[in-house]
Amino acid sequence: MRQTQKQKHQRALIARTLAETWKRIEYLADQVPEGADCEIDLVARNNVLNVWAIEEEWIVDPRLRAELSMIQTTDKDE
Repeated sequence: MRQTQKQKHQRALIARTLAETWKRIEYLADQVPEGADCEIDLVARNNVLNVWAIEEEWIVDPRLRAELSMIQTTDKDE
């Protein structure tokens, strides 16, 4: 099946959007120090919440999203 011009533009737009979204997630995740306590560090917490919000838009399944997230958390008790 031949792609129409509109379909080519749509594909290019989606690819560009995904690439830019990935860059944004990487930037936000890089702003969270390893071992940051998001109960205390409000900037880190804000960045974590932003990463999770973006991931939620792209990965609908909550279990898969938790497994694939750029941000992995641990409880203080662990």
